[in-house]
Amino acid sequence: MYGGARQCDWADYLRMDDEAPDEIPEEVSARAQQLWRALGYSSAASFAKAVGIPYSTWKMAESSGNISKPIAWTLQRRIPGFRAEWLWLGDRSMMAGYLLAKLDAVPVPRKVTTRSA
Repeated sequence: MYGGARQCDWADYLRMDDEAPDEIPEEVSARAQQLWRALGYSSAASFAKAVGIPYSTWKMAESSGNISKPIAWTLQRRIPGFRAEWLWLGDRSMMAGYLLAKLDAVPVPRKVTTRSA
């Protein structure tokens, strides 16, 4: 242990995930699409290539709204001012101002859903 801090074990780690708010896949997917459009990429493929994520991995994550931690951390490392909390939860509090301005200038894509009666 360092500096008297309690070491985190796997049970603690799993409890942390259980306590996190649930992600809403449709909203996560929409924010993922909004991100690459706001950054000026013409396609999801060009965005994925620029940030170093295989296109098939990014497209699956974007379409399902299931953005894994490794993908989110890659984005956080490669995009200055980006925070994974925005992608997962819509939390804008820690995002850079320049990035928020770009995101605000791009409409949020909406998925069309049909519900049977």
